[in-house]
Formats: sequence, C-alpha cells, structure tokens
Amino acid sequence: MRKIQQASFNLASVLIAAALVGFDTSLAMACSSGSSSSGLSHGSKIGSGSVTVCVGSSSSSPGSSTTQTITKTVTVPVPPKPKPAPKPALKPAAKPASVIAPKPVVEVVSCPSASQMASMPRSADAAERWVESICSPGPKVAAAPKPAVKPVPKTKTMTITETITVDVPGNSYSAADAIEFEPNPLVASVFPAKVLSRGQLAKFSSNPSSHFGSGIVLGRQAEVHFVPLRSSWTFSDGAVAEGADTQREFKTAKKYQIRAFVEYSVSYRLVGESAWQLVDGSLLIESNLLEVVVGAFGFKADQSSQGALLVGADCLGRAGAFGCDI
Repeated sequence: MRKIQQASFNLASVLIAAALVGFDTSLAMACSSGSSSSGLSHGSKIGSGSVTVCVGSSSSSPGSSTTQTITKTVTVPVPPKPKPAPKPALKPAAKPASVIAPKPVVEVVSCPSASQMASMPRSADAAERWVESICSPGPKVAAAPKPAVKPVPKTKTMTITETITVDVPGNSYSAADAIEFEPNPLVASVFPAKVLSRGQLAKFSSNPSSHFGSGIVLGRQAEVHFVPLRSSWTFSDGAVAEGADTQREFKTAKKYQIRAFVEYSVSYRLVGESAWQLVDGSLLIESNLLEVVVGAFGFKADQSSQGALLVGADCLGRAGAFGCDI
C-alpha cells in the first residue's frame, strides 16, 4: 500500500507496480464497484485517517483459427495376393474294352543271390543269421523336417498430405493498483499561552480546510477532494465544544489535555475517465495534543513593556503577593 503525504495543498505522488500482489479483499471489491466498457474498474474505501482509491484494468482479444497443411511419408505393408482356387482333378477317360493294358513285369530278386551263396557259412545256425543280416530290410530313418521359411512381407512407401485446423486462444490481461491519500494535518493551537491562571479566557483554534490531493495509480491520475463537514474539541475534564475555533475558562488548577477533530467528506475521480464520485462514509481526523497548565497564579499587565508578567498568586485575591505590587 502506498501513502501520499500532503503538506498544504501540494501532494507527492508515488507510482507503484501495476500488478499489486496480496491485494486486500475489501479493496479488490471496491475496485469492482465502478466500471466502463473499456474494461476499467475503480472504487474507494475510507480507512483510519486516510482514503484509498483503487483501479483495476482488464482487456482481452478474441481467439482465431488457422489452417495448416502437413505432408508426411509412411511405409505400409502390402497384403499378399490371394492364391487361385485349385482346379478340379480330371477323371481319366475310360479305355475301350477291346484294349487290354499289359501287366507290368515284376522282376523277382532272390536273396541271397548266387554270388552271395559262395560266402555263406557252413554251420546251419551261422548260415541262418547270415541270411537274416543280408536279406532282412534295415530300419527306416525318418528324414528331419525342413524348417519352414517365413515369407518376407512386402511393403510400399506412400506420401500423405493432410490439412488441419489449429485454434489459437485469445489473450487476456488484468492488473490492479491502489493508492492511499491522507488529508492535510489538523493543527490545534491555544492563545495566549499554554500556561494559564484560573478564570483566564483561552482561545483555541484549528485549521480544517477544503483541499485536494492527487497521485498516479495504474498509470492514471487520481484526484481526491476533502471537504470539512464539522469540527469539534474535547477536553480532558469531559467538556466538549463545536466549531473550528472555541474559547473557555478553566476554574480548577491542574493540567488539561485538549484535542481538535474534523470530519471530512471525500470525493474522488480519475482525471479524464470518470466524474467526481462521493466516497461512502466520512473521514475523521484528529489534531496534535495540546497540554494546558492552569495554576493558582495570575497575570498582570506590565505597563513598561505592554506584556504580561508571571506573578505568585491571583492578584485579585492577594494583592500583596509576589509581582502583584508592580
């Protein structure tokens, strides 16, 4: 939060960052109280001894769509060609009855052969085993199956062109800022002095005034106008008085604390962007603390200097006291 300290009618303006992090919730709500078609919102809030003006700004742009053409190369498998269906087997034509097919000649091979008989053993048992070893058929050995050969799939390369639509989202921007204004200090004074005698008339004055303040918030010039509604005084003995100026006498000798108050109505505007708007509520400002001492002594005019002399007692009651015989 920023504060602008004001002296008389001149204010120092302070520019802070456009995006205010940790923005107070009540201020954010105040900023949304007023708005315009340009996305500008603004508001105000009276606090303790100051008024806050806040501004919010937002903007957005619509999205768009673009068309893009994409070309890519892909490799796809080629499905195998279907095999033709097998042709039905043709039955052989019947031969005429008159034709008789010759029977095949079967050649009978004897085992053992005549040439092998020459080496046959003489013993009957040995000859039998010899014949079996030569003429008995040997065991058939199954041939190992040949491994199946997987066919290599055929492929082909293709170029594909595709048109797509791309949606581009719109842009949005928002920012908020706040600035705090304080009115001119309220100064209280007493005449003729802060040391008084009992029954002496004292005059009290304060300086409320209609005045302006200005500062920069979110790049915009904000102005505030403080207008005094009513002024008052409070005294530590419980007495109160109305008005920017007042006067009274003190009957009891002791120390008194006195303070002045002013209640302001506040309006604000954004220069060139909004009219003056009255802020809800009023702003109560208090002055500096006055301390007045009232004692059992009086003042007597000094004829030589046309001033006042401090004397030892109330000269009306004790004319012979110190200083009263001057």
